[in-house]
Amino acid sequence: MTMPDPNAPPLTPVTTLRNQIDAATRHLVTAGGTAFTILGALALLPPDKVMLLINTLQDAGTHLTALTGDIGVLITVLGPIVVGFAIKGATFAASLKGQLRSIARNPDVVIPPQSKIIVPPPVAAAVPIPQVVPPS
Repeated sequence: MTMPDPNAPPLTPVTTLRNQIDAATRHLVTAGGTAFTILGALALLPPDKVMLLINTLQDAGTHLTALTGDIGVLITVLGPIVVGFAIKGATFAASLKGQLRSIARNPDVVIPPQSKIIVPPPVAAAVPIPQVVPPS
């Protein structure tokens, strides 16, 4: 791991915005250069090859548009399902049982043997930590 340069200027919203503007400009210049290259290549090709290439590009654009629409429909259908699973996972992770299981999986956490964590019986049965016990 490299250490940050102590003499480097701090990362501020202004430098972050400048970096974003620079990245967008690079992409814009690349796209413009690509367009000019394609236009230059079209100028060197005979008209029948140009028409064939244009038709091929239009077909690709049509298929890409259809694919984008299909993906939009798929996201509309699958989006709520994915969000539901994310909510279920987050809810479990925030539960007492989930947090205790997370502690059990973490080798850096050491619970003293004399400690007792009193939890409801179903939680105590589901957590593999000997110090987690149901109320007596």
